Amino acid sequence: MAQPIYAPQKGADGGDVQQLDLGLRNFEQVAKSQCKQEVNFKGAGAAGGLGAGARLFLKAEFNSGINFVLQTLHIEEQIKWAHLVITGEGKMDSQTLSGKVVMGVAQLAAKHGKPTIAIVGKNELDHEDIKALGLKEVIALVNEKTTQREAMTNTSQLIEERLSRLSI
Repeated sequence: MAQPIYAPQKGADGGDVQQLDLGLRNFEQVAKSQCKQEVNFKGAGAAGGLGAGARLFLKAEFNSGINFVLQTLHIEEQIKWAHLVITGEGKMDSQTLSGKVVMGVAQLAAKHGKPTIAIVGKNELDHEDIKALGLKEVIALVNEKTTQREAMTNTSQLIEERLSRLSI
């Protein structure tokens, strides 16, 4: 289940995570017994459980989310014309290296020789991982001076402030 990882990113505390866990375990049992379907699979928790619901109730098939978005929105065409590519996500971590938005956008930008920065809520990647992604800069809102709550409350102000210090 994804709630221990993603729920705190969205502001859930320990008690919330525990309650979400119990609810999701119950949902999993109901899905197995009533619908004869597994809901605990790779991609099931994407977008707050939309993956599991889509497969369970709509008989959806799964494809790479980032590839779908990049193709549907014609991102490569936009990148070709850009001078600077800005991407981002809530938390940049080891999962980012497995094909999340930042990685997909950064790879396309690198293909066209465009500098790319990522604006993220929190960064857990080291310098080598960031370099491997092809990012010129990572702007993390949560850092030693800014708590998660402050970052969630003052997002626009923090982005503006941190971008103003950027020298690209």
